[in-house]
Amino acid sequence: MKSYFEDISSKATYNIQNLFCNTTESLTQANQTADLQRENFEKQIASLEHELTNTQSDLESRTKKYEMQFLALTENLATVRGELKIAHEKLVDFEQIKREKADLQGRLTTSQDENRMFLERSLTSESRNEKLLLENGQLAKKNSDLESALQELAGEYQNLQIHTNKLTQRRWLNDQDVHECMKCNQLFTLTQRKHHCRNCGNIFCDTCSSKTAIVAAASKKPQRVCDQCFKELTS
Repeated sequence: MKSYFEDISSKATYNIQNLFCNTTESLTQANQTADLQRENFEKQIASLEHELTNTQSDLESRTKKYEMQFLALTENLATVRGELKIAHEKLVDFEQIKREKADLQGRLTTSQDENRMFLERSLTSESRNEKLLLENGQLAKKNSDLESALQELAGEYQNLQIHTNKLTQRRWLNDQDVHECMKCNQLFTLTQRKHHCRNCGNIFCDTCSSKTAIVAAASKKPQRVCDQCFKELTS
């Protein structure tokens, strides 16, 4: 019986030893595997840390780059807004210029119409002026003819007065011998004409011979006389 228990104990011890050996070997292998895995993990961690460092550095670089780009875009946006404001102001000015241009074109059209009407009136006026000039020339010729006829009549009348004065023994002065009024000494011109006093026969201007009186030797009707003869004849 004792031998049986010893045999069982021996087997159990053997099994325990084998189990211990196997366990120790497994544990050793597990430790080796764990060490290998730890080394791999450490390498992976180091690699990941390196990648993380690179990623952080790249992220910081990109962040700075993006910040600079953002600042540049902000400045560009401000510039674009300023240019847009200027463009809007120019657009407003352009619209104002367009309205002013349209207004000026309207005024120009009106002015052209007025100028056209004025030109037509001017052409009509020129035609009328030419007609008036022609009529004026004809009237001037008639006036010249009348002046010539009047001078001839004046000459004939003067000759008649001279002849009458000879008959009445009065001296009738010749127009060619007198050049100024025999009272006020005003020179005779085309507009300041000579006038004979029908009583004394002297030559006066219109003012100094504007009165009329009955001259017995000439006619029963009142005749032009000088101021002195008027006093004598009417006193």
